[in-house]
Amino acid sequence: MVGAQDTITKSSWSALQHAFIAEYCDINNPALIAEEAAFHNLQLLATQPIEEFHSLIYQKGKRLARLIVTVTFRFIEGLPHHWHSLVRAGRVTSLRDALHVSKIGEAHGYRRSGIEMASAAVRPVTPTTIKTTIGETACPCYMLQL
Repeated sequence: MVGAQDTITKSSWSALQHAFIAEYCDINNPALIAEEAAFHNLQLLATQPIEEFHSLIYQKGKRLARLIVTVTFRFIEGLPHHWHSLVRAGRVTSLRDALHVSKIGEAHGYRRSGIEMASAAVRPVTPTTIKTTIGETACPCYMLQL
């Protein structure tokens, strides 16, 4: 009796395994493989609106039956490095939150490249001379021009 039960269990597990592979792991479908590769390689283009990128990621994720957590992760990873750091720092919990924080970042100039951001944030340091209240010149000092 134990042997018969063991045979039923093994055939049930193998049937489940074949059904799972047929449903989720169709390696013979080149369109599915291409869609999967495209989903993992999506990046926000320089002139692409953030809403369009969000919609594209969401649609591909839905077509591939991905969890919303995976879709949110791909959306954040598809942003430029300095921008996705901002979204991650916001500790977003949903795709909607990620879009909201990224739009805030866009409004604050995160659309520009990281080099432009760094050069815009750093002001040149030039030597200036501080005058005392008596009118005498003190030692030269380096001050940031704000």
